[in-house]
Amino acid sequence: MENGWSLKRLMRMIATSSVYRQALRRPDGAPGETVDPENLLLWRMNLKRLEAETIRDAILAASGRLDRSLGGTPALLEFDASGLQTVGGEEPNTRNPFRRSLYILARRNYPLNFLEAFDYPKITVNCTRRVNSVTPIQSLTLMNDPFLVEEAGHLARRVRDLAGESPEERVWMAYLLTLSRQPKPEEIQIGRDHLRKQERNYVLANASPQKASQAALSNLCQTLFATNEFLYLE
Repeated sequence: MENGWSLKRLMRMIATSSVYRQALRRPDGAPGETVDPENLLLWRMNLKRLEAETIRDAILAASGRLDRSLGGTPALLEFDASGLQTVGGEEPNTRNPFRRSLYILARRNYPLNFLEAFDYPKITVNCTRRVNSVTPIQSLTLMNDPFLVEEAGHLARRVRDLAGESPEERVWMAYLLTLSRQPKPEEIQIGRDHLRKQERNYVLANASPQKASQAALSNLCQTLFATNEFLYLE
C-alpha cells in the first residue's frame, strides 16, 4: 500500500529476498536439517510435484515436439482402439496432438487419461485447489502409457542426433534435455551400463544392432522421464 499497490515492486522484493533464494538441498549437517528437518519453520521450499498439464508439456518439450503457438483452435480428444482418450480430432485443424495442454478441449465425462492419472481436476465439480496424490497408477502410466513411450522414442532420436554415437555423450545429452543439468560422473557410468545391458537384451531378442541401440536409448529416456527429479520442483 505504501508503494502505490505496485505488484511489480512486491514481486521483486519477494524474489530477491534471502528466504526466497534458499535452496532445497543443504550440505550435511546444515543447521536447517538439524534444527527443523520437517520444515515447520519454512526455512526451505517443500517438494512440489508438477501439475498434470505441466508434466505433459515438459515431456513434449524434452522430445522437441511441443507446439508453443498461442491461441487458435483447441485440440480435440478422441478414443483410440483400446478405448483410451488421446489428443486428436476429426477435423484437420484439430489434429495437432503436440499443442500445450492448455489448449486441449476439456470434456466433463472424458478427460485425457494421461492427465487424469496425475490429478487433473475433475471439471464435473468445482475445483478450489489442486490436490496431488501418489498412486501406483502413476508409476504404471510412466511405464506403459503409449504417449510416454512414443515421446521417449522421439527424445532418443533427438539425443542421438545431437550427441552422436558416444554413449557418454548420449547420457550427458539425455540428462540435459530431461533434467536440465549435467549428469554426475557416477550417473554417466550408470547410464552407460544401462545402455549396454539394454542393448544386449534387445540383441538377444533378435533385434538388429541399430534397432537395439535405439531401443536402449529410448528406454533410458523413458527412465529419466519417470524420475522424481523430472516430476518434482525443488
